[in-house]
Amino acid sequence: MARLGTLATRHQIPLGVLFQITNRCNLDCIHCYQVRDEERELSFEEIARILGELREAGTLFVSLTGGEPFVRDDLRAIVEEARRLRFVVSIKTNGVLVGPDEADWISGAGVSEVHVSVYGPDAAQHDRTTKRRGSFSETVAAIEALRAADVHVQMSVPLMRTNVAQFDEILALARRLGCRPAVEPQISVKEDCNRGVARLRSGDLDLARFFAHPEVMRRQREETERRMELAKSGDLLSAHPCSSCHSFCHIDHLGRVRACNALPIVGGSLREMSFEKIWRESEALDRVRRVRVGDLPICRECNLIAYCTRCQGDAFLEEGDLLAPSPDACRRAALLRAVLDASGVPDEAALQALRGAPLPGRATRVRLPVLS
Repeated sequence: MARLGTLATRHQIPLGVLFQITNRCNLDCIHCYQVRDEERELSFEEIARILGELREAGTLFVSLTGGEPFVRDDLRAIVEEARRLRFVVSIKTNGVLVGPDEADWISGAGVSEVHVSVYGPDAAQHDRTTKRRGSFSETVAAIEALRAADVHVQMSVPLMRTNVAQFDEILALARRLGCRPAVEPQISVKEDCNRGVARLRSGDLDLARFFAHPEVMRRQREETERRMELAKSGDLLSAHPCSSCHSFCHIDHLGRVRACNALPIVGGSLREMSFEKIWRESEALDRVRRVRVGDLPICRECNLIAYCTRCQGDAFLEEGDLLAPSPDACRRAALLRAVLDASGVPDEAALQALRGAPLPGRATRVRLPVLS
């Protein structure tokens, strides 16, 4: 897979596409970064045409997302069309609308994996996040139905102030349900730049405890050592910050091609022009494509660069600048370094020193067209 991604990046092939087929959702989760609207979403005919264009462009992986994909009555037809075109298809869902019948047709269609969002190990935490009583039971029942139908399931867990202390219990739930846990400590602000959800980010001590978990620390140490080797060789500075606009992009429910779901820079509308034209000729996407780590004036000089998981989307939405540091990524990187240096949770004095340390400054601002 790594070699395939490298080849796709070299030849600018959109290997993976996150396709948001609706903006509607049956839940109202407290941490959601999306902004709802009432505009006309893509029809089945438009989606089928776009899937055909993606196939011509060389796309292999299509992940269907929302909103909540299962609110669409034609989701099964969309999945079957994508599979007819021989895409590797995954679905992102909250699971509330998935029962045994849905699990059976998902299995029969050959969907590679279903990513089910879970916000805690019990109803109290999960339902508080979704603001819907009974949603935990419905989501767990969905996972059980999918596993009974032999569908691979990823349990997607955004790590927040509200559930970080329950990490071990979340892992135990994933093991009990027979699915793969994917825990993400990054909580993004809303795509309209509203920062209210930032209050849900895990506190320093809780995040340090998460990084110090044996399973997490082992993976983080391996990744950090890999990045350190890249930094020593100079290859890190010539690398792309992420795969956006190289081997990956996002298509929203209105047919707009975006750099990423987290980076609302629009290349053009598929209701007005072809995917190939947007992918190859969009000035906005090309500007993202040209950025290298060495172009980030603050980050390239930072001694935390090997520990950092900076997201271009977070930097852009929070700082208004594609080249700026992401303050929360700086915080996470400093905590991770302290944990790895201590091989465990740092003492209070070390954490207090981190809190008093200045974060990197701001870079020169870059203006690009964003969602209106």
